[in-house]
Amino acid sequence: MLAFEPVSELFDARPTGRGLTVVHGAVGGEEKEILIHKSLGTDASSKFKLTEESLGDETVDGYSLERVFSMITDKEISLVKVDIEGSEIELFGFASDYIIRRSKQYSVEFHDFIDPSMIDDINILFARMKRIGYYRINFSRGNGNVLFVRKDCISIFNYIILNFVIRNVRGLMRIFRRKLSFRAR
Repeated sequence: MLAFEPVSELFDARPTGRGLTVVHGAVGGEEKEILIHKSLGTDASSKFKLTEESLGDETVDGYSLERVFSMITDKEISLVKVDIEGSEIELFGFASDYIIRRSKQYSVEFHDFIDPSMIDDINILFARMKRIGYYRINFSRGNGNVLFVRKDCISIFNYIILNFVIRNVRGLMRIFRRKLSFRAR
């Protein structure tokens, strides 16, 4: 497993274990330095300056998807988790279709809730992922939890069950649990 952590303090406190490699850097579109605004509190550090209260800024090496994949020895990659605080569009935008197709699945948290101007680019990416052979499943009302699954890795039947049954049942269960916990207060 390969992970990236751009914040020095978190990188220094990273977990260690067999099979886990953590790189001090940030994943984005290009091989260039990336400025990270280190967040104070519960907000994630990001290329967006979310608040005036912060732990300062840090510049780290940026890694493209192609470079990340070159660091992985496996021929095919099962899952890529993409939660890179606003650089999702750049990550996919600079990657070729060939590089993107190396992974069977992508779990992506888009940040259009922070920057609504991203929605057009996100819709363009959705169309591209469909064109190069991925199903899209939104596990949240917005784009905060999107799964792309390569079509040759899942049957149409399983995709329909996952997208229209399991996803909606899980959503209803979350709503039901929230309502119960609200009433318990």
